[in-house]
Amino acid sequence: MTRLTQQDLEEAAEILRQFNQWESEFDSLMHASDPRVLDRADIPGLQSRLSTLKASIKAAAKYGTLSGLKHDHSEMERCFFDPAARRAAAHFRAATNSNPLKKNWVSELYDSRDDISYYRFQLEKFLKDSTTK
Repeated sequence: MTRLTQQDLEEAAEILRQFNQWESEFDSLMHASDPRVLDRADIPGLQSRLSTLKASIKAAAKYGTLSGLKHDHSEMERCFFDPAARRAAAHFRAATNSNPLKKNWVSELYDSRDDISYYRFQLEKFLKDSTTK
């Protein structure tokens, strides 16, 4: 990638916002599923949030674009957004109706969260390296 334009920086910021939103929701779901704090009455709400998160990531992975529409990828989408969304979607094993009290519920979320975190870190590093040259 060559020198970053203002459009590249704005798109990178939008990608980072999406990554942070997904990571935050993963973290919130994992914390809320802790058996020490989870009330059985909260289970349908957590399942609904899980379903929304999964649908959001799967939709992003469909075309790998921020807009969710089919078009040529920008450099930022090609290098960061598309691979993050596709990998997270592929690793999203938790069924939307799965019980958060199951032992492996958190681990089923962790792989997808880790994919997002990896690409967020790579994008942040890329931006830092690009702006310090």
